[in-house]
Amino acid sequence: MIEIIPAAVVTILISIVSGGILWYKKESRILQIKGVHPEQATPGWKGRFRSSPAPPVVSEGKVHCIDPATGFVLDTLQADTSATIQSKIGAAKEAQISFKATSWEQRRRFLKTLRAWIMRDMEVLARIACRDTGKTAIDAAFGELLTTCAKLNWTLANGEKVLQPETRNLVQLVVCAPEHAEALTRDKRIAHITFIGSDRIGRAVAAAAAPQLTATTLELGGKDPAVILPGTNLEFFASMFLRACFQAMGQNCIGIERWIVPRDMTEALVNTVQSRIASLKCGSFLDDTRFGTQKDIEDVVDCGAMINDARFDQLESLIEDAVKQGARLLQGGRRLQHPRWPLGFYFQPTLLVNVTKTMRIAQEELFAPVFLVMSYDSIQEAIDIANGTVYGLGSSVFGSNREDCLRVADQLECGMVNINDFGISYLNQGLPFGGCKDSGFGRFAGPEGLLGLTRAKSRTEDIAFRWVQTSIPPVVDYPVRNTNQSWQCTSSHSLSFTRIGWPCIRYYEPTYHRVV
Repeated sequence: MIEIIPAAVVTILISIVSGGILWYKKESRILQIKGVHPEQATPGWKGRFRSSPAPPVVSEGKVHCIDPATGFVLDTLQADTSATIQSKIGAAKEAQISFKATSWEQRRRFLKTLRAWIMRDMEVLARIACRDTGKTAIDAAFGELLTTCAKLNWTLANGEKVLQPETRNLVQLVVCAPEHAEALTRDKRIAHITFIGSDRIGRAVAAAAAPQLTATTLELGGKDPAVILPGTNLEFFASMFLRACFQAMGQNCIGIERWIVPRDMTEALVNTVQSRIASLKCGSFLDDTRFGTQKDIEDVVDCGAMINDARFDQLESLIEDAVKQGARLLQGGRRLQHPRWPLGFYFQPTLLVNVTKTMRIAQEELFAPVFLVMSYDSIQEAIDIANGTVYGLGSSVFGSNREDCLRVADQLECGMVNINDFGISYLNQGLPFGGCKDSGFGRFAGPEGLLGLTRAKSRTEDIAFRWVQTSIPPVVDYPVRNTNQSWQCTSSHSLSFTRIGWPCIRYYEPTYHRVV
């Protein structure tokens, strides 16, 4: 018997472990799903051209979708009304009831499936992004695909410790005209609003949410600076500089808008980037390249289109005003009449030098392909220029000495700073993303972002539940018998608890009770 028992135990353990592994594989296996491949994103697709001037985005209850790079009409969608928005909120609220009962393993399986789908259909998704926004596939890879996968990876690795994400039916898509937006932002059933957009609209969202005391996270505008320190290797970082400015044609929350450089290095910076900016080619990535057409085309598209032309007049006015005040326009500065796509929304890649902090163009968010160069004479002046706007979203510091870079980074008023880089604070979805000042408040991504979507619940109990129970000492029981003795008791206990802590109370880590 002595020899048989260990063998039996081993057999049982092997069976348990094997069964557990098989169960885990079954529960965590990736589901096979079929993604939607819209014909507008297929090679060779041609649509009818939009009218000129461009129609309103929303009119007569319809949302008009246009490819910004070509002017092709993509589709016309039915806009949501206040009634349909209310219905969608109700559906999401009802779905949340069953969602609460799902396990983390079920949610992990969903996230793995979503990640596998993105990786499998990466090219299709890039094509959709190109057609929908006019950007290039490279911009889509950086802006949408890579960051989404990074967010999924981080959540899969850390979500069980912090927060579980949503499953089917919790996500509702609302597309509506501005006059119906408050049906969403003023609804009491909405527990949290995360808004990404301009500071003007962000204020309106916050005002609409305030009467219901709805929690909000606002990621608003930016005027991100890049402080270039003396001795920086401009040739080495030139490619970084160009990508930081012209990624997605400057329509980029993490893009750099102001290049703050030592005065004696200004011309060197200009000479490093000017010819490369002049050579940038704009076009439709789906119609002017081999990637999009799958034909033997050698054309290169560096930059896509702007999302629309609504701000072209303002951009041209700001540039003209800066030139009148002494700035030098070395490249671009106006809308681009594309020879092949006259109905596309293009703006010339622009290089503007000798910009000062008093110019409007140095203060207002551009969200456009404009490379602004500002000169400084001292490190403190560089910091003052960097902090000298109402915004405080992201920033970069470039230099050859780590201590100098850190010293400047610590003094920048912003939510994120990247040393000798740009945008890594966004690509790494394990880090909190957000800003300060007029760039908003709160964070998304990282543990701070996920915890911001929860309601923390504190819980206490006696350390020995059955044998030690909290009671009220007679000397402080109501009605109080002797006020002097009551004070002596409470004051002495306060001093004791301050010195030694609460001996009979178990301390708990915060419990983040509910996803909102």
